[in-house]
Amino acid sequence: AQPDQGRVERLGIQGGSLFVTRSENTAFFTGFPKSINRAQSQKETISRNGIYGKATACRIRPNMSQKLLVTGASGHLGRLVLDQLLANGVAAGDIIATTRDISKLADYAAKGVEVRKADFNDEAGLVAAFRGADRLALISTDAIDGNGTRLKQQTAAVDAAKAAGVKHIVYTSMPNPHVNSRITFAGDHRGTEEAIKASGLGYTILRNAWYQENLFMNLPQVLASGHWYTSTGGGKTSHIARADCAAALAAALASDSTESKTYTLTGAEKRTTAEIAALASEVLGKPI
Repeated sequence: AQPDQGRVERLGIQGGSLFVTRSENTAFFTGFPKSINRAQSQKETISRNGIYGKATACRIRPNMSQKLLVTGASGHLGRLVLDQLLANGVAAGDIIATTRDISKLADYAAKGVEVRKADFNDEAGLVAAFRGADRLALISTDAIDGNGTRLKQQTAAVDAAKAAGVKHIVYTSMPNPHVNSRITFAGDHRGTEEAIKASGLGYTILRNAWYQENLFMNLPQVLASGHWYTSTGGGKTSHIARADCAAALAAALASDSTESKTYTLTGAEKRTTAEIAALASEVLGKPI
């Protein structure tokens, strides 16, 4: 994790625990001062992405007095967050899960999670859906249409959260969503971050790197044709497992920290598309 002050800590996840590598500056720990127990001993930590190095083991201690709300809870990331919250010991009754179609969360409702309908195009409905929540995980929507719909939805959610009495927002953003970014949807994240900061609410912004699972959207076609067409050139990407991002989000959501922080979450190694293609070729025995 990389705090916005420029100080670096590396975050790893293993077996429901968080591990942060030691450095001269333990900025990450100041983000969760009351919710992390630090073990006495150090150990080599292996995450889903490889060896992170010497680390201090940290297990999240959820604050059971808070109501925690997860938006987009029926999506890939949302369901993983719900699972992680429950695995971390958060009572099902302290979790609110929102979605456009509540039938998709029937399995969590059966576990005692409170499931509510929430439509990001209905701001008045969002206020009602968010009411009673202390901390809210705002998972970015999938409305990437080039017409500003996503930003409109997410700023409406921020306004609704404030109106509903939410105290802290945890938002899933992207790395470096600056004004000169060539990523077409960077403005959606930048605008949402600005809206959150302007709201006066506490916040934790998690700038998630590209999910490694996204590779499976184009690898089948790549393998079928034997060619990978890309505009990345020699640029490298630190892909990260969606489950690792979910673990970090769940930890931030269940924390009782009131500090406002921004973190960038990445995998342990960055690779070019050519390097990824070589790995896929080796594993699958097909030239790319």
